[in-house]
Amino acid sequence: MANRKTDTLALLLPTARSVSDPFLFRFISGVSEAAAQAGYSLLLVPGRPGLSALEDLVKDRRADGVILMEVEVRDPRIEYLLAANFPFVLFGRSLEHPEVLWVDLDNELGAMLATRHLLALGHRRIGYIGADRRLVFARHRYRGHLSALREAGVPVDPDLLVEGDLTERSGFRCMERLLSLPSPPTAVFAACDAMAIGAKQALAAAGLRVPQDVAVVGFDDSPIAEFSIPPLTTVRQPTFELGAEAVRLLVARLRGEAQPGEHRLLLPELVVRASCGAQRMVETAPGGDHRMPELAMKEADLFLVCSDNGDVVGDSTAQGLYFRDTRYLSRLELRVSGEPAHLLSASAAENLQMRFYYLGRKIEPAPGDPDPLTSLGIQRRRVIDQGVLYEQIELVQYGTRPVNVQVELRFGADFRDLFEARGMVRPARGVDLPPEVGTDRVVLGYRGLDQQVRRTLVVAQTPPAEMDGQRAVWTLSLAGGQRAQLALAVAPERDGGFPEIRTFGEALERLQRSYAEWLQQTAVVETDNPLVNRTLERSRLDLRALITDLGYGPMTVAGIPWFAVPFGRDSLITALQTLMINPSLAVGTLKTLAALQGREVNPSRLEEPGKILHEMRSGEMANLGEIPFGRYYGTVDATPLFLVLVGETYRWTGDLELAASLLPQIKAALEWIEKYGDLDGDGFVEYQSDPRGLKVQSWKDSHDSMAHRSGELACAPMAVSEVQGYVYDAYRKLAPLLRDLAAAGYGDDLAALAADLEARADALQARFDQAFWMADRQFYAIALDREKRQVGTVSSNPGHCLWSGIVPPEHRQAVADLLMSEKLFSGWGVRTLAEGETTYNPMSYHNGSVWPHDNAIIALGLKRAGFDEYAARLAEALFKVASYFPYHRLPELFCGHPASEGEPVQYPVACSPQAWAAATPFMLTQAILGLEPDAPRGTLRLRPRLPASIGWIRVQNLRVGRAVVDLEVTRDRTEARVREGQLQVIVE
Repeated sequence: MANRKTDTLALLLPTARSVSDPFLFRFISGVSEAAAQAGYSLLLVPGRPGLSALEDLVKDRRADGVILMEVEVRDPRIEYLLAANFPFVLFGRSLEHPEVLWVDLDNELGAMLATRHLLALGHRRIGYIGADRRLVFARHRYRGHLSALREAGVPVDPDLLVEGDLTERSGFRCMERLLSLPSPPTAVFAACDAMAIGAKQALAAAGLRVPQDVAVVGFDDSPIAEFSIPPLTTVRQPTFELGAEAVRLLVARLRGEAQPGEHRLLLPELVVRASCGAQRMVETAPGGDHRMPELAMKEADLFLVCSDNGDVVGDSTAQGLYFRDTRYLSRLELRVSGEPAHLLSASAAENLQMRFYYLGRKIEPAPGDPDPLTSLGIQRRRVIDQGVLYEQIELVQYGTRPVNVQVELRFGADFRDLFEARGMVRPARGVDLPPEVGTDRVVLGYRGLDQQVRRTLVVAQTPPAEMDGQRAVWTLSLAGGQRAQLALAVAPERDGGFPEIRTFGEALERLQRSYAEWLQQTAVVETDNPLVNRTLERSRLDLRALITDLGYGPMTVAGIPWFAVPFGRDSLITALQTLMINPSLAVGTLKTLAALQGREVNPSRLEEPGKILHEMRSGEMANLGEIPFGRYYGTVDATPLFLVLVGETYRWTGDLELAASLLPQIKAALEWIEKYGDLDGDGFVEYQSDPRGLKVQSWKDSHDSMAHRSGELACAPMAVSEVQGYVYDAYRKLAPLLRDLAAAGYGDDLAALAADLEARADALQARFDQAFWMADRQFYAIALDREKRQVGTVSSNPGHCLWSGIVPPEHRQAVADLLMSEKLFSGWGVRTLAEGETTYNPMSYHNGSVWPHDNAIIALGLKRAGFDEYAARLAEALFKVASYFPYHRLPELFCGHPASEGEPVQYPVACSPQAWAAATPFMLTQAILGLEPDAPRGTLRLRPRLPASIGWIRVQNLRVGRAVVDLEVTRDRTEARVREGQLQVIVE
């Protein structure tokens, strides 16, 4: 009887909170939903002091497992449950029992966000109203507050640290105590919203204004935070998801699928409102950044852009569901009884799904009975899987009164080309086809000027009360506590048919398996710095989202949303950055670009034999030639970078058969460099501007990125400094590979070609140094213009030249010093253009901004040139930057303002996620560790130099050739364990 299965899960409620408490209400909702989905009932157990509530639960075996809340540092409940062998999960962490299962918010990080924000506003005397530090979450919030102060160099004043009991009354008393100090605080951070509201009341009683006299920040984002006056800045936690994750982990424990110590750590977000005096915004992830007005998600060749309330409103924006550069869904709007639902939170943090939480109606303080819609909870989730967008909407009436509600999804498809949706004006378009309407499905269609018919299938998987060519309507009546679920699927037609429509749950499960497989295939990098770890893990997830496969293996597209297509340069650099964690991306990228390599001279798309693709589009405008990017070969750097990747992939994998299979493409690319790349026979590779495409054909491809010191724009043909470095690097890396191929019998001419490439490299290095070196600036010019004049501005480009090795030893120190000087190094990263140059603008795209991928290449270049301290400093800066941006995700770029002026400044239209930004943390790790593989010779060299903020680094599942090795590096030792194969690890 003691072991009988009850199919019930218990939630032990806190002793001091009512179920009407907003935080607890949301947490219970998450627990309830996840339990129901797993086939369990939920038992709410009122909390009582001591162990009596648990003893009754365990003795009577009223549930199969229990979730504990408000965990204490020394919690006798944990000891009791362990002794009773009763399954449980903590909401919180045990500091004494690392083997127990737990789910928690990153409370320390949440407190850091709040305090950092106040520091960024100029406050230095910041009061902290904490909670009883016997509670684990209170201890972590306290620690986070202190960490942010120390990070900013602000002394900790013990008088500013007071403690309440999570009630408004205690917040009032604590604020009175802080105001009685000889030097009272100018800002206050309270560890919960209730205490923050109490603090605001005390300030009002003292005749002080919020935020003019004292700024206030809370924690929780309870409904009262938004409706207090002024609205309260606070730290939002994903309360619903915390409850759901606790159930999922407990169910895994009951099924024997959870490992000892398994846990889930969810991320907070800072919601900035008027109580701090700053502009209203939402920081949707750890760090100090504004919520982007749009969210995006991608799976394979389908991607979605929507507003941050979940709706797709394509009439006046570029939002929509895109497939093959065409918008197959331009409208998807949720209406609840005729009006928009009131958004509570939104997240695309998981990549594989979006989540939105709403109230049926906004809570308005008014006399009389409240509208029952104000207690209607709505969760909206969506995933993309195997060519289908799935939308699931769940409604729960949390109030006691019944509610009658009409749920409406309005949809539409304008089939605009991606470039048209983003603002390009077309002289003519095709024709819309009449919708084909069924009882539960609609087909929308369009015949383009290219004579292709494009169609979208909309399926109401939950039978609707009404459906026409523009909307699906469901009429529901929900009693108190009752829930309902609705589902819709949207699928673009592909290759003459629509994909199979599955359920939302099936699609989500398949995606979760796919993501898990990707994570298992990649090397894991971990440090003792949690901020660095979050960035590394975010990057692994983002890379998975960016993968596509054109039939030759995985490669990354450039970025979401507008560059979710193969990009030669971006995909190649991303592959170079990720060789240490997963060489399969490099292999797939090489095979794909080899298949798309130029075959003929075609001026309309700048194609030439041997040239590597820049960009490939497939929409109506590309088909008609209205844009040149159908299959576009303009870029000058992709071809040498292709050869560099061939050489680097061989160094990491030792795969001679892969290299042999690419020999025709290698030779064609080398011939392109000599025959087509060098336009005037001076030994440098140049590009010519394209009047229909890009004026600048190197990575800084904005029209004004190549300017002389006077500000005059340089004219093409242009020889750009880093491109010469890529060519040099290609020659150097290919030479040993070609010798190995010759020795293996793949060609009698290959050894001679290897010697010739080494001679070419030596000659190119000498020519480069003579033509590009600026003696007066002790630096290299960014480029040579069509008159062979130096484009003499100081830029980040020569950092790539350090990476490629083309900089001779006598000039490396000068280049490194200027790169890390205040002119170029902002404190957050190396700027694209030095401060003080005529065209410098820290908010421009390429004339003073900071690009993470640019900095990763520079960091590895500094390391290879022997400047270990510079490399560590630069890597540390970039990892710190990530903590200020949504989801700990490095952006495509950010503004170049000095770190001394405050937090990193967001660039307004950066792609996120973006491939080479997502891959940056791994190249930074390579630079920190000084990893240099030589798989053909069976060696791995390390020369580690850890930044000040990292005490140790572990790398697991690192592949070098057929060997697998784990590394652990601390400040005073390096350990390597070869798990598979043969490998000599050499520590320098």
